[in-house]
Amino acid sequence: MKRTLAALTVIAASLTACTTDAQEVGPEAAPASSAAPVYRPADCLARLDRIYVSGVPRDISDGAECARLSPAGYAGLVVQVLDNHQDESITKLSNTVPWDVAWDGIDVEMQGATCELLRTEGIYEVGDQLGGGRADEDDVEMALYFLTDRCEV
Repeated sequence: MKRTLAALTVIAASLTACTTDAQEVGPEAAPASSAAPVYRPADCLARLDRIYVSGVPRDISDGAECARLSPAGYAGLVVQVLDNHQDESITKLSNTVPWDVAWDGIDVEMQGATCELLRTEGIYEVGDQLGGGRADEDDVEMALYFLTDRCEV
């Protein structure tokens, strides 16, 4: 019985020591976690890039990540994001401009028939027809563009 009582006393003392240490550490950790984060220009650039990629670019100069930047610094980051995506934009335009010209070159009845065919047969079948029986990725991409951008207008 004395051994059990002694063991319980040691365990209780150990638990009390652990609890006391945890209480002492707790208040010191709290102020560090409540400090406001410090943002760098790289954080603003990353958020600008995410917003650009989302397809809904907007001004975030007063957002937390960018608020400390000068107007010139913010503008420089915007230019950097646009430069980073310039190749994507040029590639998209180099495809869609000729497709728009081709679409505008056919009469309204043929446009309607093409849209109906796209809805019923799908982009792969129409892409195959556009490719003369051997569609590649560009033909299927063009069919998808017609369906999503031209037929749904």
